[in-house]
Amino acid sequence: MYVSVRHDIVMASCVCIDYVLPTELLSRIRSNYTFLLHEMDTQHSGLLDRLFNDRVLKLEEKMEIDALTLPSKRCDKLLAIIRRKTQKLYDIFVDALEATNQPHVASVLKLGGLLSIFV
Repeated sequence: MYVSVRHDIVMASCVCIDYVLPTELLSRIRSNYTFLLHEMDTQHSGLLDRLFNDRVLKLEEKMEIDALTLPSKRCDKLLAIIRRKTQKLYDIFVDALEATNQPHVASVLKLGGLLSIFV
């Protein structure tokens, strides 16, 4: 005798979590936004590859940035993505800036602003 057993498949919904940085770190990005757009190198420094290898960026996020041609648009997209990450990933981002020869940009994000690096 053959018994057929039906297995119900339960679809689990994908829960996508957007993290929000602490207000202080968001403020650092916001108050130095113009500086970051002009000074951060996302094209020739190896920053995006490092962020991908360090698992700060997902492949889709890296590809979205790589598809943009204007440096300011690339920086804008990267900053928008970083704002949705955890503080730990923000710290890795800042470390990646230093590792890709952008310590002046990293200092602004670490110390809280342009004035902080001159004091």
